[in-house]
Amino acid sequence: MKNFIVLIACLYSLNISAQTHKKKTMPVAAAPSQKPVEYTLLKGHIDNYTDKTLDYFADNYFGGFSGTININNDGSFSTKIPLDMSYRTVTLMPGDEHIPILFIGKDTIEVSWDQKDIEKTTRIHTTNSALADELIAYITLDRNHTRNRNDLSSKMYDRTITDSAKFAMVNKAYNQDIEEISAKPITDASAKHAIDVYFDYADLLRSADILDSYRLELKNKPAADSRLMNIVGDNRYPRYKNENDWFFKVSDTYRKFIFDYVRFNNAFNSSSFSGDARQMEDATQPFAPALKDYHLGMAAFNITSMRDWFITRSIFQDFEHYSFDNALWVYQEYLPQIKTAYYADTLKKYYAQVQSLKPGGPAPIFTLKDENGKTVSLNNFRGKNVYIDFWGVGCGPCIYDITNNVPKLHETYKDKDVVFINICVDANEAEWKENLKKLNLHGINLLAEGWTKNPVCKAYNVNGIPHYYLLNTNGQIVDNNSKRPGSGINDDIDKLLKH
Repeated sequence: MKNFIVLIACLYSLNISAQTHKKKTMPVAAAPSQKPVEYTLLKGHIDNYTDKTLDYFADNYFGGFSGTININNDGSFSTKIPLDMSYRTVTLMPGDEHIPILFIGKDTIEVSWDQKDIEKTTRIHTTNSALADELIAYITLDRNHTRNRNDLSSKMYDRTITDSAKFAMVNKAYNQDIEEISAKPITDASAKHAIDVYFDYADLLRSADILDSYRLELKNKPAADSRLMNIVGDNRYPRYKNENDWFFKVSDTYRKFIFDYVRFNNAFNSSSFSGDARQMEDATQPFAPALKDYHLGMAAFNITSMRDWFITRSIFQDFEHYSFDNALWVYQEYLPQIKTAYYADTLKKYYAQVQSLKPGGPAPIFTLKDENGKTVSLNNFRGKNVYIDFWGVGCGPCIYDITNNVPKLHETYKDKDVVFINICVDANEAEWKENLKKLNLHGINLLAEGWTKNPVCKAYNVNGIPHYYLLNTNGQIVDNNSKRPGSGINDDIDKLLKH
């Protein structure tokens, strides 16, 4: 959280000077707009591609959205991409590969490749040939950076590696990426990539809890007046300590970083209380991340639009993961205070979708097929208490619960009026059935293929897994963010059984 005070006048003047200089050297990115959404065109052709569809993921101010493109028999495809951001990365996902396509302003982009060798055959065409070269370079830079970062990610949680060794590995990779960027003239695309690189590696240090102890440092620093220097900054004044409106508008990596940095850079890491457990419960604040994030956001930001974005995004997360009542309080408290019309409008539309999930209201009715191909409806279980587990075969926490905690939970209530419905969201039918056998998962097993695109997941606002719901015998929602198996859910189920 940004809570520093500038005490020395010369430091203040340096900061203002740097910001003024950046305004002269950085391109202008459009702010979020309420105007009717325009579209740009993404089209292309794939050789030796056998699938009939192509998945993609596009970033936006709130994490992003996914989609599917139909592939014609001749390998051609075409889709419209919303033009509501000046910089947007649309990542195509043919098979296990990723091709990031950077849209800068309004343009039609045509991309082609041979599925047998994507890395060597990817080509891009636009109305601006120079921009096409930039976008190809961007793909290469992103591919190399992703490899470097992925190699380091798991090591940040390895307790056998010292903090200094972790930093040395991250800083080495950071230098390699920046040197690759600086080897050619800095373009709009490579400038955006430099922002992504800096904050991606800063986030690795944050995840290892060493960000404020070790600062990313370049061995070969760019010239003081260069465009790259304005991005990576001077080591004495790390960029993550400074709100940057332009970074915010062009880089989803920056947006993700500051969202977590503000939320998790706490003043206190733990609390100690001298009384007994009962006294501590009375004397301390209950678990309420929604309230905490709201107050952190109000205190942390000087730039109003960034503050509005942060709290809006926090409210989304609050409704998806925490107490509905706390999230509702923050929503009602903050809506009259939002200054940015785009975020106010977005927040109203979002609440219109999630208000139906308020505890006490009827759970959305759904119909899905089980592993035997039989159609199963939620209505089939009226008169029973229902615990719904939205899970995925690629979700580590889901598999941990299913392996270690779910069997005990099912055994405890096997003769009670409780139904356990397990809805898999991230697999096709074959993968799902294969994992059901390996996991020996009992209960009502259903498949909601397509996850965020599936109507059931949309109705239940399932954007992350595992996600649990608890329903009573009348089909009403008791908790839209219920506790996980092994984390106190037995107490909540027992209360329902007593009624």
